[in-house]
Amino acid sequence: MTRDFVAEVFLSRGMCVDVAIHSGEKGYGAISNPHAHIILTDRPVDQDGFCAKKNRDWNKNALVHQCRELWATLQNREFERKGFDVRVSHESLEVQGIGCEATKHRGRAATEMERRGIKTDRGNENRAIEARNEAKRELEYQRRMERELDHDRGR
Repeated sequence: MTRDFVAEVFLSRGMCVDVAIHSGEKGYGAISNPHAHIILTDRPVDQDGFCAKKNRDWNKNALVHQCRELWATLQNREFERKGFDVRVSHESLEVQGIGCEATKHRGRAATEMERRGIKTDRGNENRAIEARNEAKRELEYQRRMERELDHDRGR
């Protein structure tokens, strides 16, 4: 799926692409995290090699958004085909109307430390964000249950 996406979206435009697919094998007791890195150039490639002039259109937000939307569509189609009851979105939590706070990227060093059981500042920050999000979800659930009870009682 990743190779087809890269060919359709990037190679077809003349971009040079490097793809690293990580299987998501568990290490250090971590949760499986299969993912891919897609690294692009901003210089087109033709039969003579890299062009001298950068293609500035490739860095525009509209193209990034379009690529993310297409990837979400392809990924969701594959989830559905395989019978998975999960979907992804390319939109931010805010745009999706999900009132959660996004966690911060930990980075490689902090991730390795956390996997070894060493707490980091970024890990602590993310745990605090996750706790706030869980508290908010619980409050929203309680409010929804109260509304349903009020409805059932005819209020």
